[in-house]
Amino acid sequence: MREKDRKAKARATWLEAYNVLSSVSKAAIRCGIARSTLYRWLKRAKNEQNLPDYSHRPKKLAHQKINSKLEMLILCARQNFGFGPQRIAIYLLRKHSIHLSSSTIWRLLKKAAVKPLKRYLSPRKPKRYSRGIPGERVQMDVTKIRPKCYQFTAVDVAPVCVSCAYIQQRQLQMLCSSLVKY
Repeated sequence: MREKDRKAKARATWLEAYNVLSSVSKAAIRCGIARSTLYRWLKRAKNEQNLPDYSHRPKKLAHQKINSKLEMLILCARQNFGFGPQRIAIYLLRKHSIHLSSSTIWRLLKKAAVKPLKRYLSPRKPKRYSRGIPGERVQMDVTKIRPKCYQFTAVDVAPVCVSCAYIQQRQLQMLCSSLVKY
């Protein structure tokens, strides 16, 4: 409320400066505003006693994309299929050749007070591999410890055997011989 009172008081000061100086240019320079602003408030002061702020919101939206038929189509797609805004946009484009962005559809759903979708996902269990023959499936891991020194770890899935070897140089023969030991 203080902000509105302060702005109204500033406008009254502008009008007083105009009445004292009787020049729009001089009054605008003294108040630090544009002449067009002072002209606008002079015109408005003739009609009204107090000088309230008008709403800056547009009175009419120019290019509205959604009409009542399209609104019903979107709400039916949400209710029948359980689609979210992106899926509704794809559905409208494919089935009805209507191009709307997902944000426009979301805005309409919010205006219609449609509850958001809740999808409950069950936690996925890891897929376990079991092989009967040792060495049929081996998981290999290589870790660099320091320059020219690597740790090779092999885990066999069948009996869950672990073999670990530290190798100073990257030589395939030494790697193969160390992994065969287990």
